[in-house]
Amino acid sequence: LYRDLLAMDSTLVDAWAGLGASATFDLTLRIDEDGNEYFPSSPTVALRSFSRTLELDASDYRAYPIITSLLVAASQEDGRLPAFRDPPPGPLTTLGRRVPVRWYQVILQGDSILTVPVDSVSDRFSPAVLDSLRGAARVRAEELLQRWISHAPDQWVAWLTLASVQHKEKKHDEAFTSLAEAKRVGLPSVIPYEVLRLAWLLEAQRFEDALPLADSLAAAEWGPGMDDEHLVRSMPFANALLVTGRVEEGVALERRRRALQLQFPAGLDVKARFALAPVVTEVRARAAVDQVSPALLASAMDSLEAVAARLDDSARVQLLENVGGALMPGAAVLGDTARIQAYRAEHDSDRYLAIDAWAAVVAGALALADVRYQAALSDTTWTPLQVFFLARTAEALGRRDEALAHYTAMDTLNYSAEGGTDTDFLLLVRSYVLRAAVYDATGDSEAAEVFYRKFLRLWQDPEDGLREQRDLARQALGQLERQDRPDN
Repeated sequence: LYRDLLAMDSTLVDAWAGLGASATFDLTLRIDEDGNEYFPSSPTVALRSFSRTLELDASDYRAYPIITSLLVAASQEDGRLPAFRDPPPGPLTTLGRRVPVRWYQVILQGDSILTVPVDSVSDRFSPAVLDSLRGAARVRAEELLQRWISHAPDQWVAWLTLASVQHKEKKHDEAFTSLAEAKRVGLPSVIPYEVLRLAWLLEAQRFEDALPLADSLAAAEWGPGMDDEHLVRSMPFANALLVTGRVEEGVALERRRRALQLQFPAGLDVKARFALAPVVTEVRARAAVDQVSPALLASAMDSLEAVAARLDDSARVQLLENVGGALMPGAAVLGDTARIQAYRAEHDSDRYLAIDAWAAVVAGALALADVRYQAALSDTTWTPLQVFFLARTAEALGRRDEALAHYTAMDTLNYSAEGGTDTDFLLLVRSYVLRAAVYDATGDSEAAEVFYRKFLRLWQDPEDGLREQRDLARQALGQLERQDRPDN
């Protein structure tokens, strides 16, 4: 219908908008005459149709949110669309009521939006090309949002989306200004402004502002006794607890939130991930502070096996691979190289190779650690977990300059306080005290003091089991300060 109308008059704004809408958000796979699966919707058609809508009428506000959502998805590493085999079971289309058969990465290339199966993205695009394409999508998204705001400065959605894009671009001052503007023009109460601001402050590593805000909010309705409505949005508070070395409290809050999520309607595989999330969080948090016990790891693996046994073959294999891999840092801290190698052999996985290197260090096999460290350097999975274990391995091998380079890189990586409980925050905070020790060993006492103080400002009152680490940092800082006195 819309194409017929446009064939008669290509300037019909409503026809272009209708064509764009008809090409958007149908995520049920179809089979063509050759037996190939395809999306009946087309993000490219949606992008081009709504772009044409704006060319004809820049004040048509239907187009801005959809184009922006496509560009923002293409700008993010986790910008993915689920694909389903069956249509929705009722009038509501919810991810929880349908199980995806696969995921597609959203990629902007020129004026096209590609949907590429996630497992084939690395075969088609190098990490450098993907970064470039995502950067181009962010630029276009920000330009479009500025244009939207110029026509409708009182729309909070535009300001909030602009703030999100700026935040992802690490333009934090601009992001907080835009976020405040979203609040000023009418940000609805369903989006808790201060909680979102807390999440972004944590992600921006502005802990000196984030932690007092977390304390003030916790003193009100966001404390330990928060109700269910608040609990579902409690992720930034769990991350603030991790940052301050209160691991047990952070894990407990994560456990409460996931227990609440298990009450929602969802597919078995989704509920399996919800059930195991606190298990993974606890193991990874304890791995970040070198406190994994064999009993904790064994219990986590038993939980994984028990939950996986309830799923069908395909979902079970995927869960064992994904969650099993997420538990491997616990094995590394124990020096359990055999468990890690068994996991890799079973799932043909070569991600996060720095885990293997650190496991070899803990096991006392430094020659093997060196070999695995070299292999890990070629791993393009540049995450806080990978970089942290690279740094620790380099330090153990006596490569202090490389260790410092890795620790410094931790400051430039991405952390997520808004989307879940991110144990990478613990890795970041611990990197401060670990790099301080390396600086001290290299004779750079000034840099060592900076990072000891940075660590101690955050771990002023950690949980009992982490106070020894805090006290050792205090002693090291005190010794450096005494050396700095004129009378020494």
